[in-house]
Amino acid sequence: MKNDIMLIRKAKREDLEEVLQVERESFDFPWSKGMFEHEVFREEGLFLVARDHRGLLGYTDVIYILEEGHIANLAVRKDARGEGVATLLVLTMIKASMKRGIRFFTLEVRRSNQVAINLYRKFGFEVIGERRNYYMDGEDALIMWTEDAQGPAYIELLEGLEESLHSRAVSFEKGLIYD
Repeated sequence: MKNDIMLIRKAKREDLEEVLQVERESFDFPWSKGMFEHEVFREEGLFLVARDHRGLLGYTDVIYILEEGHIANLAVRKDARGEGVATLLVLTMIKASMKRGIRFFTLEVRRSNQVAINLYRKFGFEVIGERRNYYMDGEDALIMWTEDAQGPAYIELLEGLEESLHSRAVSFEKGLIYD
């Protein structure tokens, strides 16, 4: 992997220690190793990592329920934030999930996490409700959903986002979004 190329691929067991490091630096109440082990090998979902010459930059995890994709986790290590890593991870996750027939995406996000809310809005997520006291510290979560991801308007939105990211050299695992 060249120094300037980011690789996005499915997570492997050997990624878990770095995933846990990013998780701990990103969240006050981090997931355990056991929770991540379950996610990495889940048949009904997809767990992606982004890596470059510095190591693991970030990860995202989506769980499939019928035609829905529930984004369970997204984090980027502190020294890689602002580089488009989260945008590339979400874009790749959505496109790979659409290949598997997923039509709608949902997630919960802290009401106070404006950076994440803005990211998800770029992908067409809208707030449709809230979960009171959702997080261990009592903070509420906003529930966000997309429109039909298989529809022409959403596909056009993704194409626009993809075009805006072409300045970043990215390599994708074969078959993930491109055959």
